Amino acid sequence: MEFIESEFAKYTITLTILSFLFGTIIKFWLDKETRAFQNSLEGKLDEYKHKLEMERIRLQIAYGGIFEKQANALLDLHQSLIDLQHQADVAMNAAPEDSQSKMEFRKVWAQLRNEYSKNRALLPEEIDNSIKEFLEKIFKAVLAYQSVERRLLRTPSDEEFDKLAAKQDQAIDVIMVEIPEIEQQIVESMRLRLGVSSDF
Repeated sequence: MEFIESEFAKYTITLTILSFLFGTIIKFWLDKETRAFQNSLEGKLDEYKHKLEMERIRLQIAYGGIFEKQANALLDLHQSLIDLQHQADVAMNAAPEDSQSKMEFRKVWAQLRNEYSKNRALLPEEIDNSIKEFLEKIFKAVLAYQSVERRLLRTPSDEEFDKLAAKQDQAIDVIMVEIPEIEQQIVESMRLRLGVSSDF
């Protein structure tokens, strides 16, 4: 009986030692694999962060250039609108036979139209739509105003005079109301891009 107990004790001790060794080996192997996985993951994360940072810098440079171009396009457009407003005013107040002021107006109008066409992709949508519509209106308005001026020289009837005066008022509205509205849109758009707008 003592022999059996002794053998059982040896067996139990051997089994405990083997279990401990097996558990230690498994734990060592798992720790090693876990560390290798963590190191691999950290390496991949560092590589991913580096790629993201490079992409961020690339986009910042690319968008920085686009924003600069957009700002320049808006500033040029703003100046051209001021020039056009002045030239439209001169053309509308010139004598009917003054062809020089009309030619100068057409030249400034064509310049704004070309500038708008060239930079259209850089313009915010609301400014793009406003200028596209406005370019047609102002050209027609100045021509209509000049046409009315010529007709007024022929001493029209009271009814004709009222119609002609209404046409002139419409033409003046295009210059006195619509240009300042578009200018304000451009100013607000610039302020938004510069971060100085109260709506920003």
